Amino acid sequence: MKNLLSLSFVALIFLSFVTYQNFNSDYEVDSDFSMKIIGSSNVHDWESTINSLTGYASVTLGESGDIQISDCTVSIPVNSIKSSKGKQMDKKTMKALKEKEFPTIDFTLLSFGNVVKTDNKFTADAKGNLSIAGATKEIDMIINGNQLENGRIEIQCSKDMKMTDFEIKPPTALLGTMRTHDEITIEFRVVLKNP
Repeated sequence: MKNLLSLSFVALIFLSFVTYQNFNSDYEVDSDFSMKIIGSSNVHDWESTINSLTGYASVTLGESGDIQISDCTVSIPVNSIKSSKGKQMDKKTMKALKEKEFPTIDFTLLSFGNVVKTDNKFTADAKGNLSIAGATKEIDMIINGNQLENGRIEIQCSKDMKMTDFEIKPPTALLGTMRTHDEITIEFRVVLKNP
């Protein structure tokens, strides 16, 4: 009996050590986020704000502070995208993104690596599938991260892309006299929290 208790005690210590060495937990995107699409046209610059999204990720924290993110998915309702130029631009956006047929923009993480960490901050290379308006394209991003208090993780990124990469025709207005340029920039800041 004494040997069994000793063995159980050793196993408990070992499991505690393994858990401490490599802590894995499910996280979700906090409501504290900002995401926008920045573009231009032959008439003026424009900006659209994304007002709603859901996202989940699995985060592994090592004893030395190493961080790994996997199984990350993000979903954005297309109708949550609102333009600084008003409702007319919103209608053009919904049409260009085929909102009725494809109501969400979805991202699935494929890889996360080359992590460089300094104190609580880090940079990493991320690769994933981005699906917009029925087209899916693999994209690469360099993300900047910050480990905040209460175990939260802040992630920021700016990514240049083209609408035509996703078979989206850049919107026009005013009988075609205003033409949106193909190039856009996606900027976002999200906070992952452990629920």
